[in-house]
Amino acid sequence: MNYWMLSMSEEHFDVTRAQGYNVQGFGLRQRRKTDRMVKGDKLLFYVKGIRVFPVAATIISTVFEDEKPLWMSTQPNELYKYRVRTRGDLILRPEQYLQAIQIAPRMEYVRRWPPEMWPHAFFEELHLLPRKDFELIEEEMRKVLRGQGPTQSVPVRPVSLVSDIRDMGPQDSEAAPA
Repeated sequence: MNYWMLSMSEEHFDVTRAQGYNVQGFGLRQRRKTDRMVKGDKLLFYVKGIRVFPVAATIISTVFEDEKPLWMSTQPNELYKYRVRTRGDLILRPEQYLQAIQIAPRMEYVRRWPPEMWPHAFFEELHLLPRKDFELIEEEMRKVLRGQGPTQSVPVRPVSLVSDIRDMGPQDSEAAPA
């Protein structure tokens, strides 16, 4: 079993959430990694803009190709066509999202970077995590869901409709300068 972490923009997360966390697409640069995905692998969602872990899921299919546009890209012809079906196992409400700054220092995966540069560990789209890291975050999510963990208010935009995402202009995309 593999333990994956998908690092995504808020806009892409909104689309995935609107889809009920049942399908996830990956870009062309992730093709070799997606070929390694199998049924039963675990997938952790990380939202870059707000630096949170909102969902842990299980991959329930092998990778397949689908060119139906769901997520917007700043790259020409990027359709995130390499996809897997997923099942959301632990889904936190926005006020429950785990703050990465509180968890990242305890992750083995992040230790390759200087402590003050931990966000750099999550820049790329798809990461293979050590099992211990995935289980650490999963357990923290369980605590929050049982009412035993910290909850904080996180500024999260409301779920956008897929059509709203498709209509976004370049100024709204993740690659636009701030």
